[in-house]
Amino acid sequence: MSEALVEISGLKTHFFTEDGVVRAVDGVDLSIRAGETLGLVGESGCGKTVTAKSILRLIPEPPGRIVAGRILFQGRDVLGLSKKELRRELRGNRIAMIFQDPMTSLNPVYTVGNQLSEVFRIHRGLGRRRALAESAAALGGVGIASPERMILEYPHRFSGGMRQRAMIAMALACHPLLLIADEPSTALDVTIQAQILELMRGLKRELGTAILLITHNLGVVAEMADRIAVMYAGHVVESSEAMDFFDRPLHPYSTGLLHSFPGRADRRGRLTPIPGTIPDLIQPPPGCRFHPRCDRVMPRCRQDFPPIFDLPGGRQVRCWLYEQ
Repeated sequence: MSEALVEISGLKTHFFTEDGVVRAVDGVDLSIRAGETLGLVGESGCGKTVTAKSILRLIPEPPGRIVAGRILFQGRDVLGLSKKELRRELRGNRIAMIFQDPMTSLNPVYTVGNQLSEVFRIHRGLGRRRALAESAAALGGVGIASPERMILEYPHRFSGGMRQRAMIAMALACHPLLLIADEPSTALDVTIQAQILELMRGLKRELGTAILLITHNLGVVAEMADRIAVMYAGHVVESSEAMDFFDRPLHPYSTGLLHSFPGRADRRGRLTPIPGTIPDLIQPPPGCRFHPRCDRVMPRCRQDFPPIFDLPGGRQVRCWLYEQ
């Protein structure tokens, strides 16, 4: 088993608004091994992106703030680094992130080459000409044709798939140890999506980069992930090897996610949705936060918040059903 590259324990990231404190991430424990792909799944608003941005300390302050917990990267406390150390040593260098929307991630008033070469100038100290040459090579490496010409183009000349490839090239420019991919196939057609995922697999094989893959698409997770962590209402409620998760999900919420996935439709082609909606994170329900929507709820679930239970095979689940 690979050693842990990232270890997150007790992470709490809250947003202080006029309506109250939004507990977007409220006690997350998570680890990412060197060279693995960890799929982080769950409904919109469960805290996936906030968790990812907390690793790089990209939470806007105000209104957000990391109020508790530890984030260790290669044994070093990320929360103890200065802003200068974060920029010089971590962001874009050892940890890179592909943000959700490729259509808006590039600045429209600068050429793609100008934006991509900035990574090489800042993190590798290259001059302008050498940085542009490296940028062209990076675009070629992600499958963009005529990269020497394309680095001179503005983002509006790139399709959605090409912009996503450019963002991946930018993220991988310094061969990071961890790539955070937040919905990397959003807004892409299925052909381009398949190409992007194959590109990420190839780069992982060649560079040994660990990937934190955030997505709603369980089909993508089944294809890409080595392990899966399921988030609900600011907490990780289950984590296991990918094959174990799809063969036998443990948490009732995980079961609900799988049953609402098109590949698990019944014989009549009908999906089984999870009833209700995610809870208000300003005033979450007492006890287990999933209990108002759970079909296996017990009296204790409504009163006591469940801890993480360790099960055979390295599986973990936050549910009172597994107390013994």
